[in-house]
Amino acid sequence: MTAPIAVGVDGSEQSLLALDCATDEAVRRKLPLRIVHVLVSWAFDMPDGASVAEVGEWMRETGQKVVDDAVARAASRAPGHEVSGELVAGDPAPALLREAEGAHLVVLGSHGLGGFAGLLLGSVSHGVLHHAACPVAIVRATS
Repeated sequence: MTAPIAVGVDGSEQSLLALDCATDEAVRRKLPLRIVHVLVSWAFDMPDGASVAEVGEWMRETGQKVVDDAVARAASRAPGHEVSGELVAGDPAPALLREAEGAHLVVLGSHGLGGFAGLLLGSVSHGVLHHAACPVAIVRATS
């Protein structure tokens, strides 16, 4: 199995820019593209009978939509290219570091949905950049 280019997405504009760059790079390098959205573990583990079970269900459905939309965007940008997507459980930085263990390259936006626009890097991007087992590309909007 060929090591993919992995990209973390959360639906933010920064992550969609990262997705586009990762897609283009995967095509250029003739490598598969793996799209990952990380969802907090408790949303996966919530029992159906829990008093707030609908919250976990909504989070899983919303997370899967982020993945599905990202896969569709990449497939539209690179028809016929190998693209996969997965919703994974965990904290974002450690989950993306696990992805980096089997990847050729990890691509991330400089900030996610919770980022402070004035910072150079968000905490997830910063953590992955400094601890990944493979090269990391950080994509930042120019405007």
